[in-house]
Amino acid sequence: MAGARPRGRRLQWRSPWWAWQVLSWSVATLAAPTFLTIGVLLMQDARSDHPFFWPALMGIVAAANAVAILRINHLHRRAAFTGRAALALRYSCAGMSAGCAMFLTLGWCTGVLPDMVMPMAGTVDAAAPVVETAPWSAAIAVVFGVGSFVHAGVLHAWIGFCHAQEGAG
Repeated sequence: MAGARPRGRRLQWRSPWWAWQVLSWSVATLAAPTFLTIGVLLMQDARSDHPFFWPALMGIVAAANAVAILRINHLHRRAAFTGRAALALRYSCAGMSAGCAMFLTLGWCTGVLPDMVMPMAGTVDAAAPVVETAPWSAAIAVVFGVGSFVHAGVLHAWIGFCHAQEGAG
């Protein structure tokens, strides 16, 4: 069967591995829909009620991608991945975990998240119970995470790794 890969073939880092890792991080960060959208909107008009929040979101995408790459490298060193799908899924989970945690921290510290959540939760009281606002905050964080990191796992699996017999290039 042409093009079929035998089971058990391990993935390996392309070499020089550091250059491919940096390229993967750069492409995954710059191609993130959230990074692109926020960047374009800030280029058009950078004025905002929360001027620190929006550029910091772009930084979160970059930082969480770096965390995900480090996590994947650690996992790959312990037991080499044999398929790109598993690698992409683990990368996406690592990126989303780090990115969503940073998003929630930034959102609550800057006051943006309560401003977004209160209208959705149907409350106008800023002292609304956490029970009312937590699900909405988590939902916003998950939307941010999906938009920022799902594609990155696939990109990293293809840019940073190759099958052992394909050569390192």
